[in-house]
Amino acid sequence: MMKNGLISWLEKEHIAHECEIDKVLGAMAFVVRQDGHIKFQGANAVFEKLLGWTNYQWSQGMDAAHLLPPEALDKFGNMLDRASRKVFVEFSDNIHFRTLMGAIIRCHVHVCCISSSQSTARFVLRASYNKQAQIKEALFTEALRQSRVNCWYWDMSQGSIMFFNTDLPEQPYAGIPFMNEECVSFENFPQGMVDVLNFAGEYRTQFMDFVKKLLSRDQSGDLSLELALETDDGRLIWVSFTGQIVRDAKHTPEYVMGTWKNITDQKVNEQQQQHNNYLMGTLVKESLYDITVNLNKNFFVADNSLEKWMEETRVFSPYYDQAIRELVNERVIKSDRQKLLDFFDLDTLRGLPEDENFSIEYQRKYNGKMNWFKVTINTFCLDEFSD
Repeated sequence: MMKNGLISWLEKEHIAHECEIDKVLGAMAFVVRQDGHIKFQGANAVFEKLLGWTNYQWSQGMDAAHLLPPEALDKFGNMLDRASRKVFVEFSDNIHFRTLMGAIIRCHVHVCCISSSQSTARFVLRASYNKQAQIKEALFTEALRQSRVNCWYWDMSQGSIMFFNTDLPEQPYAGIPFMNEECVSFENFPQGMVDVLNFAGEYRTQFMDFVKKLLSRDQSGDLSLELALETDDGRLIWVSFTGQIVRDAKHTPEYVMGTWKNITDQKVNEQQQQHNNYLMGTLVKESLYDITVNLNKNFFVADNSLEKWMEETRVFSPYYDQAIRELVNERVIKSDRQKLLDFFDLDTLRGLPEDENFSIEYQRKYNGKMNWFKVTINTFCLDEFSD
């Protein structure tokens, strides 16, 4: 009864008169959404003072676009959608507002739907604003812009985490929001973040273990973690996290500050090198082939047999055409060079049938003497790598 009486008073008065209840509830506003159009049709003195719209005639209504920046309108609309489904149930989120002077402030907003029909829904909104925290956030964000470092901050008392991004991608990573905006927050951390992101393989468990270590009273120093996230279109994005725990006087973890970095290119290069090492270790050292050519990756390896019989060192090169041309020009007599280059042409090699041998003979100088050499090629496929 008391709850319904308060709601009725708020709706009837459009929160137009300041009274003692303002000191208890803080900044409040009355919002109406009709046929998809959102208007603020009432506000108390605390809300007016917060945004600078003092003594505004709220009975005329104010379009939400005057109070919210464009990027916040959709988020606020979605919040009203959720609230309108359950009358008298409160929903909360962080929403950016625009003051009369144009400044953008982030408020923690609570919304309660008091009536809902097919075309019209009415809401009571309560906003809280921590000016000191946002000044620190603004200074911190500016410092990050200057240093070009991606950071994250976990306030353990509030259960929220914020990501500051100074390295925005040209093409956003769908499904990984903290990598697409300058500042993104997750409530109810870590579960709130885990519910949003798609971790590849066992990295969800590794991430939760990383969080548990940050919460541990015995943990000290920096912690680091590398994990893979999957985008909506199936790409793997690798991210490196570091974190350092800050404790209060009782040695209880209070908050965590750290850095994060997109290391996808580095990981791809590492995996390619592992692939190359496999070829060198398995195919080259344990086979009779003098030269191994990967037709898909356009690189080749000269193995130990060359080192043993030709008294030359092992060669590895990702630039196949250039390396073959240098070897031919250095070791083959001029009249046989083009014949050998045509033989080693990548398009020619790709057209050879699998598991068949093809040979060519040529002349070169070896130990000061002219000698005949024969090259035999055999093509095969590695099922593991589809090459």
